[in-house]
Amino acid sequence: MNILIADAGTAPVLRLLDIGGKLNMYVFSKSSLTQEKMNSFFTGTKWNLAERYTDMTKTLFVSLFFSALLPTALFVSSAAFFVGYWVDKYCLLRQWETPPALDDSLATKSRGHIVFCLFAHLLITANYYAGWSFDHVCTGYVSDIPVYVYCDKKPGSFLFPKVHDWMDDAQTDMVYTYGFGAFITFIFLIVFYFGSSSYEFFTSLFKGGYDSVGDDSGIAFNTVDNIQAYIPQLRHPGLTLPLLACDISLFDTGCISWTGDYAAQNVFDDLVGSTPEERQRLFSVAKQYIKFDAPAAVSTGQVRLEVA
Repeated sequence: MNILIADAGTAPVLRLLDIGGKLNMYVFSKSSLTQEKMNSFFTGTKWNLAERYTDMTKTLFVSLFFSALLPTALFVSSAAFFVGYWVDKYCLLRQWETPPALDDSLATKSRGHIVFCLFAHLLITANYYAGWSFDHVCTGYVSDIPVYVYCDKKPGSFLFPKVHDWMDDAQTDMVYTYGFGAFITFIFLIVFYFGSSSYEFFTSLFKGGYDSVGDDSGIAFNTVDNIQAYIPQLRHPGLTLPLLACDISLFDTGCISWTGDYAAQNVFDDLVGSTPEERQRLFSVAKQYIKFDAPAAVSTGQVRLEVA
């Protein structure tokens, strides 16, 4: 319960206060010797999306694992999710550093972790109910007089909790229900984690092929306003802007997601004593190919031919 209360109260409050970020902006930035160094204190607090998903999964796992013994944990964990959602939303829009572009793969993978938490809940709860009430005393009869006698109330196999004669009907139904639910959830986990990869592996042994994703929209890349592309970059905690790590003469710098002195921020030209051919072998290649109307380009003299 202390862990769940901390997730619902202490952790969100600390994220909201952002003590480290406040110190950077209002204390440490005043002693900066350069404008770039001062700007680095106002980029926002660094955060990790994987850590946020891990924290959420931990709260869910703890509450479900002990829900048979501590049903109120479900209400506390619900409060933790509610408070955490609004605190993280505020921090994301007001305090945290702008994150890199991410897809939905982490969210998709986390669904499997949630199902695993449910499987652990069903299996552990089945064992709790099969061993309830954690004693070895049963009601017996001597000359029609009820007496308490010793009996083995161990739940039996952990994966397959047993039903005993000393259980009443309600307890027997609970053990069967949770045990069957754990079995179905286990099958679902096997299919979720290994079904798709196993199917693709076996089908690849007999046939190959390529399935395209999406349809051509007919819109040229360079005609979209404020379009951005991935450019090889290096990031350092002491620098406000990243360092470019490629030849910037081969593409339009308007595709870069940030603005600045690109020549000064480019490490491609910083290797003293190296030739352009050597640098081309050492760095990744980023080029831009613009689609144009060939007859119109020839008539206006706007033709450039590159032979590699």
